[in-house]
Amino acid sequence: MNTIRLDKQTISEITDRLLSARKSNLKMVLDIAHRLESVEVIEGAEWLDDSKATSVEATRYSMSCIEEPIIWLLPSAALPEGGDALRDIVNERVKAIFFVEEGDGSVIEEFVDCVGFVQSCADMDDMVKEALTHSEAGDVILFSPAMRSNPEFEDYRERGRAFQSSLRATQINQ
Repeated sequence: MNTIRLDKQTISEITDRLLSARKSNLKMVLDIAHRLESVEVIEGAEWLDDSKATSVEATRYSMSCIEEPIIWLLPSAALPEGGDALRDIVNERVKAIFFVEEGDGSVIEEFVDCVGFVQSCADMDDMVKEALTHSEAGDVILFSPAMRSNPEFEDYRERGRAFQSSLRATQINQ
């Protein structure tokens, strides 16, 4: 077996190239509409549309990219099978959860003891309004469903547009 020895300069160049490739890949992910898309910054809190997160793994990835306290918005009280895989990251990063009251309530059962505040809402507009009331500067409000579209939406795009529309309507009415 041959041993390859690299000098510090070569190691530094390889590291720089790897980091550049990683940043380029992340930029491609973030350039997709409804995938960690920054919608607004309101009173120092950033609102992200992550409606493209149609699986538990996608939502977990999104949460792992955010360092600030997260207020997680869900269009349903139900999570798909495997939702418990979010438990550790929710416990670590999420300070509040708002969800539209529909489904079997597994959000409440799975995360009520992990998060300081969990609230059901009548609809998307109510959820956005409540999250706006509870957010503060430095928070990230993350709309990341962790599931395919609800029956009321054709797909994640329509769901994301509904979220963005609710946010803008709520701002106008404030």
